[in-house]
Amino acid sequence: MGDSEAKRFEAARADRQRHVDAVLKSKSRNRIVVAGPGTGKTFLFKEVLRGKSSSLTLTFVNSLVEDLSLELCGLSDVRTLHSFARSVMSKTKGGARVYPKLSKIIARDLQLLSGEAIDFDSIFHKRDDRSPHIDAYKLRKATYGYYGFADMIYAAVRYLEENPQRIPAYDQVLVDEFQDFNQLEVSLIDLLAAKSPILIAGDDDQALYFFKDASHRHIRERYSEANIEYESFNLPHCSRCTRAIVEAANDIVASAQKEGFLVGRISKPYIFFEDERKELECSRYPKLQHVKCFSNQVPYFIEVQIRQLAQDRREKFSTLVIAPTKSRCRTIVRGLQQRGFKNVQYFEQQDTQNPSLLDALGLLSLDAQCNLGWRIAAEYFLSEDDLKSLLQKAESDKTKSLGNMLGDAVRKKTKELLKTFKKVAKGKPVSPEDSDELTAHIGIDPRALAREELRLKISRAEFGLGEPATRNIPIRVTTIPSSKGLADDYVFITDFDDRFYLAKGGQCSDQKIFDFLVALTRARRCIYLISAEKKDPKFLTWIAPDRVDRIEL
Repeated sequence: MGDSEAKRFEAARADRQRHVDAVLKSKSRNRIVVAGPGTGKTFLFKEVLRGKSSSLTLTFVNSLVEDLSLELCGLSDVRTLHSFARSVMSKTKGGARVYPKLSKIIARDLQLLSGEAIDFDSIFHKRDDRSPHIDAYKLRKATYGYYGFADMIYAAVRYLEENPQRIPAYDQVLVDEFQDFNQLEVSLIDLLAAKSPILIAGDDDQALYFFKDASHRHIRERYSEANIEYESFNLPHCSRCTRAIVEAANDIVASAQKEGFLVGRISKPYIFFEDERKELECSRYPKLQHVKCFSNQVPYFIEVQIRQLAQDRREKFSTLVIAPTKSRCRTIVRGLQQRGFKNVQYFEQQDTQNPSLLDALGLLSLDAQCNLGWRIAAEYFLSEDDLKSLLQKAESDKTKSLGNMLGDAVRKKTKELLKTFKKVAKGKPVSPEDSDELTAHIGIDPRALAREELRLKISRAEFGLGEPATRNIPIRVTTIPSSKGLADDYVFITDFDDRFYLAKGGQCSDQKIFDFLVALTRARRCIYLISAEKKDPKFLTWIAPDRVDRIEL
């Protein structure tokens, strides 16, 4: 390494430290840090927390909680917003039992009883405190004795607003991923700010969770010069990605703004961190990789690339596959398993499934008289008209539990299934007949599962398929929203075509741009873009051609 390179690396380290020191030396009570992917946010958190005797770190992504809990172990209590809200409500007289899908149950109830279709989560997320539907929700919630996710945070916020003396105080509160907070969650942070110094971190270029009424408006407002309550900082140096990926991300932003997108975006530098170790990776992977192949060829292409990487690296590495839909993820997982890979994990953050009989049995196993458990079971066994009649009967007679209002046949069948459920949960023997009965009702086909497992065993490395060097390479497969917080050595973005990565009709939008930026910056070393259509995807045309290597199959 020559003197000029050494000076360049030293200058980069000094500039990165300068940005960290600016935050640490600030005398402001509240600070906001805009930090792009891989720019050292967790390192900053550690430095901020040093010497603090009590601190709280909040986010809402479970995988980030797990990572931060390990990184900040002994320095901070790390929680999701739901977990924190639950701790607040657990100290009230009512307690805080949680069933995440409660809002779906109550929305269904009121649709049957009044004919109204109500999005309760949106009411809570937007702090629509004057909505007449909130009282109706509270009545149903009291019947079931559980909180959902959104209404639990809402209850905690209202409780602390009415009882400000109950707001907990900390030496420091850290808030991560603020670009994906909604109005309700912002209200909670503002309450905490009344008693504790706050440091907010996020990046408006990584806003993904619009489905929960989140808005990047909140981080932009607090970062602006007009906001005197927060002092603004940024972390510009990306030490995760290679130079090609960082520059491609900047290409995407510049092209998007040129076409009129990203209006109001926070202007901030995003710079490749000049480092000796990263320079070596950049020399190995100077460009993004793009290939066109049919969708059924994707597992084969990934296998070929992993095999080549293993030959080149001769060391362990991790792989992330990002697909546009959950069903596509599962197809790719099966395809990779068939090619002999043993360590393939389908990773999904968000549980959007509807209430199920399995949920009912789980609730009833904890409390045989649980109204919520019987309500979910009723949905499964009764026709819509009978369910409506049951709910109307329960409305007129509050003295009886919902379970006692069900017919004998439904109660008997549910109890039989519950008995088997408990045996299985405790590892006790179950007759084949009872096992088949339970799995049939909860939608599991054990014979199909057995056939699939046998098929995989036949096609896997047990019979010679799959190379020993690569068959245990860890591969995570997920969608873009669930890739938030993840980072792996090599990332494959599949089905990279406009019909999946743009809005309907091939229209671009800020949200789609954010999606792609998040996916692009998950890679530490190299990114592979896999498309099928003849026409290049729009986002590929936004990246300078000399940053992309075209692979020919």
